[in-house]
Amino acid sequence: MKYSVFPPCEELKEFISHFWTGTWEVSERGPNTSQYIVASSMTEITFVFSGAKRHSEMVCSSVQGHTNLPIRYSVDGYYHLFGVCFHSYAVPGLFNIPSSELNQQFISLDTFLGKDGRILNEKIALATSTEQRISILSNYFLSKLRNQPLEDKLISEVIK
Repeated sequence: MKYSVFPPCEELKEFISHFWTGTWEVSERGPNTSQYIVASSMTEITFVFSGAKRHSEMVCSSVQGHTNLPIRYSVDGYYHLFGVCFHSYAVPGLFNIPSSELNQQFISLDTFLGKDGRILNEKIALATSTEQRISILSNYFLSKLRNQPLEDKLISEVIK
């Protein structure tokens, strides 16, 4: 597997740890039919694609909360993953829910975000590069931050 990490833009560094991709060569093995989730203190959104080509079909998307044990989920065959990892303290500011509500959860993005999740799925599925996908998600999260009520900076710093 080829694993790559991409930093967020300066405005999102407080909220997003990194974007990432994981790709398997089609010629080297069959498609993955299980998605393995390692224990993590970060919340992630992951998009799963049938292949690593520019127009590969998106198989599914998910939100994974904090986990303390590895988990395995069955999925349709895939060769490419794209995701974003959030700092643990960012979930309430971005999604307006306590981080604890996502603990040990693995749910579809459209269930988690509703209409926004369906729109993001469509945009990410139509994007033809990692850079476009990062831009789509960055713009979405920047717009969410601009529409949030003003936060108490002292409380935010204490949490961090």
